[in-house]
Amino acid sequence: MTSSEFQDNSSTTIDDASINSDKVNRYEGDDAKPNSLRSRSNSRSEDKESLERLITNNRGVERIVTELEEGAGKLGDLEEPYDIKKIETHPDPNSTLNEQDPWKYPVDQETGIRLVTFVPGDEKNPMNKTKTMKWIYTAVLGSICFVVALGSAIVTGDIGGPVEYFQVSEEVVILASVTMFVLGFGFGPCVFAPVSEEIGRQPVYVVTLFLGVIFIIP
Repeated sequence: MTSSEFQDNSSTTIDDASINSDKVNRYEGDDAKPNSLRSRSNSRSEDKESLERLITNNRGVERIVTELEEGAGKLGDLEEPYDIKKIETHPDPNSTLNEQDPWKYPVDQETGIRLVTFVPGDEKNPMNKTKTMKWIYTAVLGSICFVVALGSAIVTGDIGGPVEYFQVSEEVVILASVTMFVLGFGFGPCVFAPVSEEIGRQPVYVVTLFLGVIFIIP
């Protein structure tokens, strides 16, 4: 090796070698013994110092770290692990749970989760109602849907009556009746649908239909 070649090789920094991978010599020691335990002579503190020296003395590494900090923001310290304490529990002596209770909710065989559903023979299950009650519920709910749809357009058959009685224009009557009714169709479900899921359908039906009857009393 000539002096010029030695000078060229010695002038090659780690940064240049990291850019030109052809100049990096592969270490064959680890491949020679893939199944053997590799001994480490340096402690963690020494490894950390070596890493810091590598970062501070390598322009390429410094540039990459700077780009990461500017582009994605510098990551902070790791979060402390949650201190989860296991609380010892005891069965409630006043509990009314009975393992032999036929109304006990079943447990799903695949997930092992107790399913809160209607059990066989549950009196509150609508499917267990008599045919007479099912037809009554069907007729009542069908009548409600018919009356609500009819009320949104029935006022258009006599626009002149409210105009003459209230001494207002036809546009005001339409806005005060048909428009408000249709807006109720749009915004009503946004309020009453979640409420019916929380407290049930029956209270929502009773309250809203009671208010509706009051407004249509002549």
